[in-house]
Amino acid sequence: ANFEQVLALEPTFSRAAEALALTHLGLIGDSVVTSGIGWPHAVNAAKLALRLDSRSALAHVILGLKLATYDYDWAGAAAELDAALATKSRDPIVLYNSAWLAFDVGRYEDAVHLEDASLSLDPLNPDSLQNGGIIHYMMGHLEVAERAFRKSLEVSPTFAGSHGFLGKILLLRGLPRGALKEMEAEMYSERDDGLALVYHALGRRSESDAALARAKGAREFDPIDIAVVHAY
Repeated sequence: ANFEQVLALEPTFSRAAEALALTHLGLIGDSVVTSGIGWPHAVNAAKLALRLDSRSALAHVILGLKLATYDYDWAGAAAELDAALATKSRDPIVLYNSAWLAFDVGRYEDAVHLEDASLSLDPLNPDSLQNGGIIHYMMGHLEVAERAFRKSLEVSPTFAGSHGFLGKILLLRGLPRGALKEMEAEMYSERDDGLALVYHALGRRSESDAALARAKGAREFDPIDIAVVHAY
């Protein structure tokens, strides 16, 4: 609402349009709104940013993320990534969102390079540190991922999600008791999803089922997280 008010007062302020698009992207990413509701708003704001500034790298990245994660239009997403990179932006927020887009379209080396570039500019951003950890986690680079998650928590001890990913890494290493300590330290919605996994690994089936039930009953939850628990 604040960004919309800014644009009402100053309709040519491209940075406000970018920030509005980024806000809608965050609402989707945090499962506050569904993709079907959130993406049209994010796209409209990104397109407005591009009308106001044709070199808006952030707008290109957000449009690319929509094409990759909602439309599965890999070619279109890659074209938006190339357009964003052509601006040679030094904005760390642009760079770590570009890293995600590069990862989504299968350009893994670019994803790592862009994430590293973001952190070189803003080394104490817990969000960027966590994002880098997730990218390395999904690439199977568990030691690098663990360092990134621990650094994220060192910078911001209550940052959501990092304890949960550390727990998953310990589960993959066959260390469920260590994983339990990490999952218990998680303070947000990821906690019960993680506890369901760890209790199952420990053979504590009833506690696993109870944690899964709590996760399903949460006001805000990601259906993929529930699917992961069932798959495990």
